[in-house]
Amino acid sequence: MAGGAYAEEQALQGRTLYYEHCLLCHGETMAGMDKAPPLAGPQFENTWSGAPLAALVARILSMPPEKPNTLSQEQSVAVLTYVLWYNGLPLGDAPLPSAPDVLAKVVLEIPSRQ
Repeated sequence: MAGGAYAEEQALQGRTLYYEHCLLCHGETMAGMDKAPPLAGPQFENTWSGAPLAALVARILSMPPEKPNTLSQEQSVAVLTYVLWYNGLPLGDAPLPSAPDVLAKVVLEIPSRQ
């Protein structure tokens, strides 16, 4: 995922959805709570770096465990863009496409922090 792969407007929409649907379990700082894993920081990076974005969207679609598929594909991609933004990945000029075949070709590359 060299360069930015999502637009600021998409990440802002994702932030709204995150606060409505994800905050309770993952927290304001995305540190995770109870059984919900972190969505930022070393554990997130170790788990997802090198994974296709389609895998992350599939995980978002499976949430919350007691009521999966609460969000649409497009909403899940928007939440993902907020997670990418929160993790410091660069913005791009165009929204991240929501088509699964496109997301399968885009790999999460988290820049090293030095």
